[in-house]
Amino acid sequence: MDTDLLEEQIIDLIENKKWDEVRQRIVHWRAPDISTFMMDLGHNEDLLSFFGLLPIELAAEVFSELNADTQEYILANITDEQIKKILLELEVDDRTELFEDIRQYDTQKLLELLPQEERTETMHLLDYPESSVGRLMTTDFIAVRASWTITECLTYIRRDENKEKLSDVIYVTDNNNRLVDYVNISDFIFGDDESSVESLLDYNVVKLSPTDDREKAIELINHYHLIAVPVTDEHNILIGTVTFDDVMDVYREEVTEDFHLTSAIQPLERSYVTTRALSLFAKRTPWLLILVAVNLLSGTVIAAFEGIIAKSISLIAFLPLLVASAGNAGSQSSTLIIRAMAMNELSNRSDAVRILLKDLIVSVLLGLCLAVGVYFVGWYKSGPRFGIVISIAMFCLVIMGDMLGTLLPFVFKWLKLDPAIGSSPLVTSLADILGGLIYFSLAAAILVS
Repeated sequence: MDTDLLEEQIIDLIENKKWDEVRQRIVHWRAPDISTFMMDLGHNEDLLSFFGLLPIELAAEVFSELNADTQEYILANITDEQIKKILLELEVDDRTELFEDIRQYDTQKLLELLPQEERTETMHLLDYPESSVGRLMTTDFIAVRASWTITECLTYIRRDENKEKLSDVIYVTDNNNRLVDYVNISDFIFGDDESSVESLLDYNVVKLSPTDDREKAIELINHYHLIAVPVTDEHNILIGTVTFDDVMDVYREEVTEDFHLTSAIQPLERSYVTTRALSLFAKRTPWLLILVAVNLLSGTVIAAFEGIIAKSISLIAFLPLLVASAGNAGSQSSTLIIRAMAMNELSNRSDAVRILLKDLIVSVLLGLCLAVGVYFVGWYKSGPRFGIVISIAMFCLVIMGDMLGTLLPFVFKWLKLDPAIGSSPLVTSLADILGGLIYFSLAAAILVS
């Protein structure tokens, strides 16, 4: 059945308070579909009634898919007993993420609702740095011994206590819980029952430390095409695992953050729809003020060349064209560099040097191409000497803008800041200042002589 039509029918049933029919229709929905539907309902009694219809396991799965604002609304309007049931059903990593994301709710109250063991586990994960693998990992995993046979492993895996921990990857540890290797569950299914686990191992282990940055998890899973990556402590003891779906969530956050930074906006902590106007104002103002301060220097540069401008007023007419071309060239190069950094295409210093040399060649070619074009425009406007000024300025400004766009992301990365800061708005503003300085200096040298 068409999804939109089905949702319309459910909404009609909700409006008529036919909750039994609603329950019958949604029980087979998938958790992501239910969470999307719930967020569309808005924060009201219907949302709470709808959520109350879900079996506890499904409710926890749906809850983990909701945005932070909806999670907080639900927590504030259900009983402590209901909250406790949801918390206990959540995966360990989802529970940690909940404590990270909620702002308006009393997190200490949530911790107190948890039994001692789960509370200790959650607090331990929250002790890791905010953007670390430790905050991302789950401590639910299955580990077997290398000396066991496949039959022994399958018997162990089938135990009830392991059902919630089962994933596509089974870890192999020694008697001291140190990581030896890991294998896919399919290797157990299709392997010889009497073969030892050791016969399946290649000892080519890719692993993470809990203090590693989350971006390293993205890099490893993407590079090696992994389903999950084990996490070990300094003694190589297996303490957790990071799965592909967790990494996808982080990747989405990183892409969103970079998108905001490239537009000179501090990253939003919530969705745009649920972020309040004052919060949006606070996120956008700092960078705009910085860019205003930078652009004031552009006016200072123009004022310093009032004399030459007075002698050839046509200089002002071509200023927007020249600085815009420089800014556009810089924006293009910064976009390419930031993308390459995000995709880990620049792995060492030699890659960076090669990129800089390549961009220099490209900028020279771009500068020559545009310089030839504007020369004839300048000649037609104010004579051949003016055409020379315009063409040389275009050549120099395009190279300057392009190299700014290439170098700034490297500078910010060297300063251990997000390279996305060195993006279009900043490049354009700096190109305005330097472009005006180069342009009017050339005009003073050529037209006055």
